[in-house]
Amino acid sequence: MTTLQQNLNDCKIDGHLIRPPEKQLTPSEYADLKKALTSIGGKWKSGKTFGFEFKADPAPLFEKLRNGGNPKKDFQLFETPDHTADWIMEQIEGYVARIPSTILEPSAGTGQLVKAIHRKFPNRNVLAMEIQPELH
Repeated sequence: MTTLQQNLNDCKIDGHLIRPPEKQLTPSEYADLKKALTSIGGKWKSGKTFGFEFKADPAPLFEKLRNGGNPKKDFQLFETPDHTADWIMEQIEGYVARIPSTILEPSAGTGQLVKAIHRKFPNRNVLAMEIQPELH
């Protein structure tokens, strides 16, 4: 078992949080743990929270991660940076004016393109689909 797998096994799920092991981690161990947990959608919150916060129940993805899987790779999740999503909206502005009122986003992922659509075209409806339930 690798050090990362051991540290993942020592983490605790608390609702939408994954708390790191109670033992002191080396900087390298923490960096590896952070990389693994952010790869499945966690965002570090310090202070009273002191854990990796998720938008939904992290248990299914976390179990896959603990068992050596790579959920992000399995679902081919590639998040679009905000600046790229905004650039895409600039490129399609003329086209959007000619289409019906609802825009389909068939692979919404974490919703970066949906957010960009709402920033650029606030009056447009978006039908967003995503196969990975943890991202809904």
